[in-house]
Amino acid sequence: MAYSLERLNVLVVEDNPFVNKLVCDVLAALGAGRTLASPDGADAVERLSNIRTAPQRAGASQIDLVIADIVMPNVNGIELLKWIRTSANSPNRFMPIIMLSAAADRANVESARDHGANEFVVKPFTVDKVTSRLLAVIDQPRDYIYCQTYFGPDRRRLDVGPPDAERRETQEQDVRLVYSEQAPEVIGQQGQKGQQVLRYSLPNALRGRVGGVPGRRGSLEPQSLLDAERVIAEKADEYGGLLGDIIKELAAALANCGHVPGEEEVADAQAQNGFAQLNQIAMELRGQGHMFGYPLITMAATSLYEYTVARAYVDEDHLELVKAHVDFLANVVRDEITGDGGEIGRKLLSSLNRARQHYRQRNAA
Repeated sequence: MAYSLERLNVLVVEDNPFVNKLVCDVLAALGAGRTLASPDGADAVERLSNIRTAPQRAGASQIDLVIADIVMPNVNGIELLKWIRTSANSPNRFMPIIMLSAAADRANVESARDHGANEFVVKPFTVDKVTSRLLAVIDQPRDYIYCQTYFGPDRRRLDVGPPDAERRETQEQDVRLVYSEQAPEVIGQQGQKGQQVLRYSLPNALRGRVGGVPGRRGSLEPQSLLDAERVIAEKADEYGGLLGDIIKELAAALANCGHVPGEEEVADAQAQNGFAQLNQIAMELRGQGHMFGYPLITMAATSLYEYTVARAYVDEDHLELVKAHVDFLANVVRDEITGDGGEIGRKLLSSLNRARQHYRQRNAA
């Protein structure tokens, strides 16, 4: 059966305006009745706090689902996730939350899981990825677990034992099943060793909102999936127009990474800040390029991200390697190289690979 999402209110929390609008437009194409946009976690906290007390200011009297990025200013996605799950001001601590981020490093994915995320979508995202996670929170909701250190959906998706020795001190007889929709008290007030852990088994409210039937999985209308695909395709031209400004940001960040004369192995604060900026831009690019027909941008940005993680020092060889990545990206944007780029793409890749090989050889010596 096909679900109708017209009764859903979805809050999208994303600091990149282009991506924020894209996600909202994709959800609207899939049939979502209302999408609300927040530019960062702080705005989302304020909006969600107003749900009960000032719904007009919040823009809705109920939020059914939150989709949030991780890396954002002011309040990041993990902090927002923690607030929704633990704050007394949260309008619904059982709120389904999908993280949508290019920051899909293992540490971030595990942090999202351990703070109560329901699902995780990695950028660059596709309509199929978004749809599959959306249907997962509707059709396969997990019981919520409450203990001293955690509140959120059961982190064990399958009824299987741990991969190694059992480390849990709590036994099955210590777990108390709860059917109440009343959220528990703040984490840390119970769940001490030997005390009960609460398992909340709740009605599937989200399935009810979309017209689902208990015991049956649903789908979305094929036409809505095509409409969502069209939204992404139509954004490609707009994205191409934004790339010039992004390259200027990369060049400005690179200019901040120069050395202090006589201190070849110690990057000053300005250089470290420049590297952090490069890393942030590279993370965004790696999650966008492939989606809009620029796979070479995703490839180079992924490599640039790896070479601009926090470092104790930045030597000249490293700076040259970073510059080679920025030059590669600038050439792709200048020449509007989509797809694999043909012969020009192969030459650019060969040049970048030589720069990486040179760097590895110099650092291995």
